[in-house]
Amino acid sequence: MNGEERRLPIGPFVILGAVVIGVFLGTSRPGNGVGAMIASGCLFLGVLISPRWLHIPVAVVAFVALSFALTARSMNGLEFSPLSEPVRNRSSGTLVGAVVGDPDVSLFSTQVVVRAEGWLDNPERQVDDAVASGGSGAESRVTPINTGNRSVLVRASADDAVRLRSLDAGDRVALSGHLSPLEGYDKRWRWRHVVAQLDDARLTDLARGHSPLLSTANWVRAIVARGGVGMPARERGVLAGFLLGDKRAIPKETLDTFRTAGMSHLLVVSGANVAAVLALVRPLLGRAPIASRLLIGASALVIFGAATRWEPSVLRAIMMAVIVLAGETLGRPIGGVRVLCIAAIALLLLDPMLLHSVGFLLSAGATAGIALFAAPLSRIMPGPRAVRDSLAVTAAAQIGVAPVLLPVFGSIPLVALPANLLAAPLVVPVTIWGLVAGALGALLGPGASRFLQAPTSLALQCIERIAETAARTPGAVGGRGVLGLGVLLCVGLAARALLRIKKSYPPSRNVLGSR
Repeated sequence: MNGEERRLPIGPFVILGAVVIGVFLGTSRPGNGVGAMIASGCLFLGVLISPRWLHIPVAVVAFVALSFALTARSMNGLEFSPLSEPVRNRSSGTLVGAVVGDPDVSLFSTQVVVRAEGWLDNPERQVDDAVASGGSGAESRVTPINTGNRSVLVRASADDAVRLRSLDAGDRVALSGHLSPLEGYDKRWRWRHVVAQLDDARLTDLARGHSPLLSTANWVRAIVARGGVGMPARERGVLAGFLLGDKRAIPKETLDTFRTAGMSHLLVVSGANVAAVLALVRPLLGRAPIASRLLIGASALVIFGAATRWEPSVLRAIMMAVIVLAGETLGRPIGGVRVLCIAAIALLLLDPMLLHSVGFLLSAGATAGIALFAAPLSRIMPGPRAVRDSLAVTAAAQIGVAPVLLPVFGSIPLVALPANLLAAPLVVPVTIWGLVAGALGALLGPGASRFLQAPTSLALQCIERIAETAARTPGAVGGRGVLGLGVLLCVGLAARALLRIKKSYPPSRNVLGSR
């Protein structure tokens, strides 16, 4: 590693800080953001004509103004939308739209986010043709209110909840119910661009989606699901969480066990899954022309992102992977910390609401911790290289997520570090072999799937035993405890560094007494 690679990218760090400040300011000041947008444009022009020493200060102000404008505009869209009046009136009617993600299933209810395309108060006629038409028909025949493609949280219970469970992303639906504003804990859905909720929803019509991307993504999900048919039900649900982030089939007690053990991140798709996808297409990339590698890699990542429903952690990992692929294609490799900063800046400008996503913050924090602390920790730890590297990566990730875990959850389980260290060697084989064996098993049938997924099932059972043991182990630390552990860690690292420095000097000799 040369000196250039060792230096931290101060510029991207500063710009990322400016974007974060702008997002926070824009969250509290909803508006159209036109003035701030114009000001940021003028400042970006100023960067081009200003002296070199003024580039960073002017760019900081420009990015603060730009992120403020984009965030204020997003907040304004949440507060003032075509659905605002029906929501205030708690109107009853029919919502026509497209399903955004997978239904969230609980014991007695189901909820799903729908991107609304139209709303009709107290409809007096059927909406079958509107659902099937996919656009102009829905607007002209059904919807005197154009909803502006706002997202609505749809809730159903009893038999209606069962009908919602079979929905896939991209499905076009008509749902009857009554609108109400987001209140209390449900206000967190605003950060996913949800403007209202539809209570007591009833599915009145359904047409499967025709989007090529979502159709391909749903086909991939179906293959992965069929590939686990021969596995026990619980392991099959956990595997879907590992590979696709789909936790619907995981029992609640298993989810609680992973959360208590500090291992719930294993059930969320992130960088390891993206790396597995790139590893599977790497042979194809090696044979493709240089100009086509970025297109092939990005296409595979986009399909995978759609299959995993664009979770925030997936967005971060895919954006970083695309930046790395672009750098390799152009012959300009980019360092890990710089890639993370550029990816975070781009994503926050595209969707400022990501800053309020715990999943995004945990993913970015873990990545930053690994990029900043894994190598230094490995160098000062004793033991074999493989053990040092594995322990350093796990510890660095825990350091990175601590600033998010403490404010959100109030404590950090002490057992999380050893539990994740024990599970780490099993995660990559489960991810890669689970995908390969799932695809082969889906083609060859349940018998072959049961045989091919036997190693996957065994590895998942081992991970579950680790999580169960860790969850039964008491002990968690709050803010003061983490601060104390941090001080002890710094003292220990400093002592070890001084010891290594001392060993690097030759033993002193009595110069005056020697000849």
